[in-house]
Amino acid sequence: MTSKTSYCWTKIVADMQDDCCSVQVSNVEVLEGIPRNDVKRIANWHEIEVGDKVKVKEKGSCLYYEADVMSQNSDGTFKVHFAEVDEEEDNIPADQMLKLMSGRLENKEWMMYKETDED
Repeated sequence: MTSKTSYCWTKIVADMQDDCCSVQVSNVEVLEGIPRNDVKRIANWHEIEVGDKVKVKEKGSCLYYEADVMSQNSDGTFKVHFAEVDEEEDNIPADQMLKLMSGRLENKEWMMYKETDED
């Protein structure tokens, strides 16, 4: 039985050198010497996710209001919470939102999981 460790980060690759790279996993923590083959993209920055801070464009207006994404509906729209006025709005399409900050950055910035391969 061999054990293989794979890494899944929600941050950015900060530096690449030959077969290894440095990965910034928080505002203060950088992991060095990670094999490039172990680093995988898990989400595009522009994809809206639950927990993201966004600006929501009011329909028929040029105005945007800051909100937090609460949930994603089965039709691809989102429920958001406007903290400034403590109100929620549902069924907001992604094309009415601009992502300001990923919710992944505010949570624990990385996770590691282990896969065990049996020979």
